Amino acid sequence: MLGKISRLSPEIRNQLNRRLSNSEPGDTLLPWLNSLPETRAVLADHFDGQPITQQNLSEYRCTTFRRWEMRQAAVEFISDETSDSTESSQGIGSPIVDHLVHWIATRFAAAAQTSPLSTPDDLCEMRHCLSDIVALRRGDLVARRLAIEQQRLALEQAKARPEQERLFWEWTKRPDIQSKLYPHRDPDKARRDVVRVLDHHLLGINTPGEELAPDFDPACLI
Repeated sequence: MLGKISRLSPEIRNQLNRRLSNSEPGDTLLPWLNSLPETRAVLADHFDGQPITQQNLSEYRCTTFRRWEMRQAAVEFISDETSDSTESSQGIGSPIVDHLVHWIATRFAAAAQTSPLSTPDDLCEMRHCLSDIVALRRGDLVARRLAIEQQRLALEQAKARPEQERLFWEWTKRPDIQSKLYPHRDPDKARRDVVRVLDHHLLGINTPGEELAPDFDPACLI
């Protein structure tokens, strides 16, 4: 079941998260939160009009707000990493998942060095984040593998294209295909025309009654 604060709109929760991040005390947050018209409507619809209490705020701070803080830390870390990579001209275009892996590894390293100070909630949240990052990494690797396979296929197709063209032209020379491509062509007449063209161009002989026009193009016999 969703708690009182979790039922509020993302806009109000984002405002609350930012104010919690600024260490604003509950004494000022609760009056502000309970005075909002949307809060009053949600409380009236789902909680018999009971206001948000210090206990509700404390539970929210330990769960939802912690997850928000961790996401914000990841976003800021990635932004810094991307900025550093761009300035140094290294790592440009590296997937965001790589930065997330670096971030979670840093968090676990810090937790290992200060384990007495790391609460179970902190470690639990990091494990949840790690599970999400592992899923993202798996999807990223599948996408990279697919891109490599597509490049390999494109290369094979490029290599195979000349051979396909050669086979195509061989196919068009088959008598049965020729008859389909040129159903009205007379093979005997075509041979006579070829002989006539050769006689004219090589020997200068014109067959009586079948003189070639001055603009005759031998390509028309192909």
